[in-house]
Amino acid sequence: MAEKNKLTDAQIEQDKTNSIMNTIAERAGYYRHNLDKFCYDYLGITNLKWFQKILLWMMNEYDNFLGLACRGLG
Repeated sequence: MAEKNKLTDAQIEQDKTNSIMNTIAERAGYYRHNLDKFCYDYLGITNLKWFQKILLWMMNEYDNFLGLACRGLG
């Protein structure tokens, strides 16, 4: 009875691969929706201003985006 429940090496490897791919998919989805957190966590940019977070969100959300800026903004 116990021998029927044993997994083969290929099945164990496939389970590990599926687990890793699911984790990657969850993290990718999270960071795609939260670009400001991606900049903070992955890129190490810790000093984003509030308007920069809004600009990142707008660039991600809309296909057509025009951001006009000048010196001294923020």
